[in-house]
Amino acid sequence: MLSWSATTQLDVRHLTWRQWNFLTHVGLRGYLPEGRVDRAFAGVPAGHRAGTAPRLR
Repeated sequence: MLSWSATTQLDVRHLTWRQWNFLTHVGLRGYLPEGRVDRAFAGVPAGHRAGTAPRLR
């Protein structure tokens, strides 16, 4: 349930392909920006599974 102060107009912006690619690889799969695996990443060990979730419709 939305509160009375909730906004109805969202400021949605599209990502460029480069931003999307960075988000899926670094943010969801747990890679470092230079492409190596981040050992400190606390996400799912099988990063490919977490990286495919945003592509599902």
